[in-house]
Amino acid sequence: MTVWLTSDLHLGHVLVSGLRGFPSVAAHDAALATRWCERVAPDDTVWLLGDVVMGDWRAGLTLLSSLPGTKHLILGNHDRPHPAYRSKGGEWDLYAAVFTTMALAGELKVGSERYLLSHFPYDGEGRAEVTERHTQWRLRDLGTTLRFAHATVTTAAATDEIADLL
Repeated sequence: MTVWLTSDLHLGHVLVSGLRGFPSVAAHDAALATRWCERVAPDDTVWLLGDVVMGDWRAGLTLLSSLPGTKHLILGNHDRPHPAYRSKGGEWDLYAAVFTTMALAGELKVGSERYLLSHFPYDGEGRAEVTERHTQWRLRDLGTTLRFAHATVTTAAATDEIADLL
């Protein structure tokens, strides 16, 4: 069994698909699904650190539910069940049908190592020109290694036993 970390899939997102060099959302989403299926086995665990679907979120959730592995979601600001999401629509039940767990933050232990999981970094936005946002959803830095997303396209591998999906 492998534990995978990834984030910011942005399935269904026109802008992100183009920024990632794909000619269409369909091509982007199909490439992510193919890459996922090439790497993730049915008994693997995948932690998604937020912002999984934009655009047609029902289609994105349907696609995710068809992919192998046990999926856990750390909610990002663009995930509909996150309290920061603008519509406050939630759709909790639809997300819960795809993900074994959903939370604003989490903890992952690999061997003797402990990692906190969040969509957001402890502080900053990853780019100096961007004003810090979403501070109310950030964890306090108490010295534990944090695996996060938000300002990155993918999450860096933490150890040989935690690999990035993308």
